[in-house]
Amino acid sequence: MNQDSSLERKMSYQVLVDDLKNAISTGQISPGMPILPERSLARKYKLSMGTIRKGIKELADCGMLEKMVLLHFVA
Repeated sequence: MNQDSSLERKMSYQVLVDDLKNAISTGQISPGMPILPERSLARKYKLSMGTIRKGIKELADCGMLEKMVLLHFVA
């Protein structure tokens, strides 16, 4: 992977995280509501499942999401 594609992937990952943070902070997604499934997020953002999981983990680590069963919910 060249430097440009690595930078593009990082930027795409950040777009996912920023979009979810914005949706949560503006109330588009309320506490207790599920976010889209990982596979749907991967299709929407054209990212790999691993990249989607990293974004979700980042949001879970900062307390914005929590995993319940197989879905992630706004905390």
